[in-house]
Amino acid sequence: EKYLVICNLNTGEYSRLFDQNNSQIKRKGRGKRNRRMNREETIVGWIMDGGIPYLYTAIDEIKSPTETKTVFYEHGDDPKEYNRYFDSKYPNKPNATLVNSDQNHAWISFINGPYGLYKINLNKSNLPLSKHPIVKTSRMVQALTTWGNKELLLAGQENIYNFYRIVNNEAELVNIAISEYTIIRDPICHPLQDGVFSFIGSNADYQDDKKRGDLCIYDINNKKYIEKITIYFDKDSYGGNRFSQWAPTKNRLYFLKKKRDEISLYFYNYLNGKIQSAGIDENKIKSFVISNDGQYCAILRDTNTDQITVYKLDD
Repeated sequence: EKYLVICNLNTGEYSRLFDQNNSQIKRKGRGKRNRRMNREETIVGWIMDGGIPYLYTAIDEIKSPTETKTVFYEHGDDPKEYNRYFDSKYPNKPNATLVNSDQNHAWISFINGPYGLYKINLNKSNLPLSKHPIVKTSRMVQALTTWGNKELLLAGQENIYNFYRIVNNEAELVNIAISEYTIIRDPICHPLQDGVFSFIGSNADYQDDKKRGDLCIYDINNKKYIEKITIYFDKDSYGGNRFSQWAPTKNRLYFLKKKRDEISLYFYNYLNGKIQSAGIDENKIKSFVISNDGQYCAILRDTNTDQITVYKLDD
């Protein structure tokens, strides 16, 4: 079971976002038991409306290896409560989700076909999901990111990947030289520079050589790579683990770098092209995430207890 935790940075107190249901296994007749359903809670995205941050989350209720029910929730000024929810009603596990706060909709892709992006209209009270893919693709959509009014998707599987821009509900191919990579993950648009995005590229040789990957920064408008940085990247880690992220309010791209047995946090300064330490005294980092205001960083330590620590980032 994977669940979301909400933490008060002023007091250090934390608790589960969703109240835990009764965990007791109930008997179903003599000698029979109901198997407890496996649940995975994830953050889908945020929207700022009228000065109030709205959080969107999802819970996957995994009933069997072939059937997953997903429920999406919208949380308002009190994140412990939700305003609206949406039941996917599909026996099909969602794979990638994006909340576009500028256009007030959400895209969802599913593991099984037909491949493409289904849309949720966030303006309507019942959060309706389109019955068919609005944007069609020939392969599974693996990731989504946005510059606000422009959206980018990564589709592919079995070592074949492509980037596409979403233009008038069509997937428009972006020609980027990526043939050296058989593993591509985490495309993220620069929050302040239109057309600039980053992604992690790797292959079997890179993974055999100290779990490394290339953090690629690409400019779609000028059709060129800006930078490629060797970083620590483990393809076999849990899919929710981050290995890179743009600070939402800064021109900084954070990433993990491994030296001998130490894994530490660094950042690339987009304005001057320099790489430097993030100034966080941690050398066993498993994953990290930057807050929406770019002021804090939560570190997940690579320990037996997977400890989480929150740091204030330097300007």
